[in-house]
Amino acid sequence: MIQPDDFCLSAAKKSIREEIRQKIRALSKLERVAQEEAIIDQLNQWLVTMATAKDSLILAFWPTLIEEPDFRPWLQTLESVGVSFALPRLEWATRSLSFHRVREPGADLEIAPSGLAQPRKALELVLPDQAVAILVPGLAFDRRGGRLGRGAGFYDRTLALIGKEIPRLGVGLESQVIPKVPMECWDQRLDGLILPTGIDIFKKDQDQ
Repeated sequence: MIQPDDFCLSAAKKSIREEIRQKIRALSKLERVAQEEAIIDQLNQWLVTMATAKDSLILAFWPTLIEEPDFRPWLQTLESVGVSFALPRLEWATRSLSFHRVREPGADLEIAPSGLAQPRKALELVLPDQAVAILVPGLAFDRRGGRLGRGAGFYDRTLALIGKEIPRLGVGLESQVIPKVPMECWDQRLDGLILPTGIDIFKKDQDQ
């Protein structure tokens, strides 16, 4: 049975989604590009900090939506440092994600009906637990690991099945960080954020 609190949380999430989208649309092209370039700088620093070994695998996403900062140029440099990446494909039967290794984005990707770019089904399937980290999109984040997605629950269902030892890091613009994301029992928390202004890794015992 749906409780009144469920309606309140749903309304709060809807309001935040609308507010964040408005903030992102209000950014000038120059502001947007500057933040995205800064995110790529932070991703490069993170890669060094991770001391990523050759042949490591990163789970990521291919930005195509307005709320997703464009770091595609960075993804395309990974092969040159011996790191591969896999991207998510929507699995509607289970409302979860499968990850497929992408080597040539121009040929390997297709646009889903939702507007998301995703790998073609025939590409190599990888197990999430093979990855050294997962980069996660979202509409809003807070600095306690809270994440607000678009509402379909694909990432929450998938993250619930991935080992906690694999870092889950949100990637977002400054305007996507809010004081507190309303969280429900099934919402999965992140381990950190990669933002234009820096990398924020949360303490495991941080008060939630």
